[in-house]
Amino acid sequence: MSPAVVTIAEREAGGGGADYIDDLPRRVGVAMDHYSAVFEALEATMPPGSKERLAVEQEVLGREIDAAVAPSGGRWWRGIERWGTAARGAGFAARPLSAFAVSQARLLLRLHYPSEGYLVQDARGACFLGWQTRPLLSVSAWQSS
Repeated sequence: MSPAVVTIAEREAGGGGADYIDDLPRRVGVAMDHYSAVFEALEATMPPGSKERLAVEQEVLGREIDAAVAPSGGRWWRGIERWGTAARGAGFAARPLSAFAVSQARLLLRLHYPSEGYLVQDARGACFLGWQTRPLLSVSAWQSS
């Protein structure tokens, strides 16, 4: 495959892009920080006893948390900094998202999740979805150079 453009969506777990796969206490701390924000956002979005919320907590978040703190380190998150380094090393250059795409993300978030806690930020050539001041996910585009 020789893609012209690659889009990367990834969790932002803090830690400055460092890889803590061999440092269980640090990995647990980073995961706790990330998932505490995820659960706060979920609390503001869905009622505690709803079937949908329980499914998300058990089937998605539970598995992610298990993988993040597993003895093997699971699949550790890379975040925008680490993916950017990897993409540039593979011959890709950052392709900033359009202002229209970012405004659409903001509009959809406001329509479907009107809580004041959610945020969409356009920074470092990527779009970040977060809760309060905490980026949780990033989306970036990379073009072959």
